[in-house]
Amino acid sequence: MNSASRTRLDAAQAARFARWALDCVTRRRNRRRLLRYALAGHVRRIFRLARIVAVRFFVAIVAAHLVMAGCSRSKDNGPVDVTLTRSIDVTGDGEDDTVTLHVTGGAPTAPFTWTLSIHADGDADGKTIYHTERNDAEIDAIFNDAGSMEGCSGYAACKQRYYYTQILEGLIPTDLDVTAILDRSSPNGLYGVGRAFLKQCCARAGLAADKILKDIEAGLRDGSAIVIAIPTSPVAAGPPMVFAPDAGLFVPIFQP
Repeated sequence: MNSASRTRLDAAQAARFARWALDCVTRRRNRRRLLRYALAGHVRRIFRLARIVAVRFFVAIVAAHLVMAGCSRSKDNGPVDVTLTRSIDVTGDGEDDTVTLHVTGGAPTAPFTWTLSIHADGDADGKTIYHTERNDAEIDAIFNDAGSMEGCSGYAACKQRYYYTQILEGLIPTDLDVTAILDRSSPNGLYGVGRAFLKQCCARAGLAADKILKDIEAGLRDGSAIVIAIPTSPVAAGPPMVFAPDAGLFVPIFQP
């Protein structure tokens, strides 16, 4: 092989080697590009999926909140029908009696009506010794009166405090003026109010009425009589009363 042929062969080999090298580099670059494109596409799909999940989660949270809010409003604005009881001795015989308060209303913002019953010796199915019914339409606005009640602020809070706490807890007054109650010269005292009541309710008059009232007086003097007063509003109560076993009912002892 002459020198010219060898030169052509070396040149051809060099060319093939160059093409092979270029092809390897190109393939390597293409693989890198393809890898980058694949990764980029995968990341984009991940982000797109994450956005979809996030949006759906947000929509679900908002929907749940709206449903809960709707249920809460429905419950809060629905009819009121609550029964509360308190066990306490109000007859003075040493045994607890059952005081039952039943509150109803068209809505929490509507005036309430309520009944209060007392069953002797805790027997709710037994003898009822006291029962009253009230419609508080005329006093409902007082719950909007700032400063009219202590321990609460605002219509809803003060209304709940009065009906669900104050009525039952405030049955037994602590500010009695026993001297004024026992003043026989006063038409508003025990004997003036008591005689009129016993005559009207039970046809008890004269000595029969005075015997009942003297027993009440003795209990007031020695502290054994239990006085109750049924609230008529958050700031007022009805006449104080004492249970008279002989008459089987509560007798008013003073007219404020």
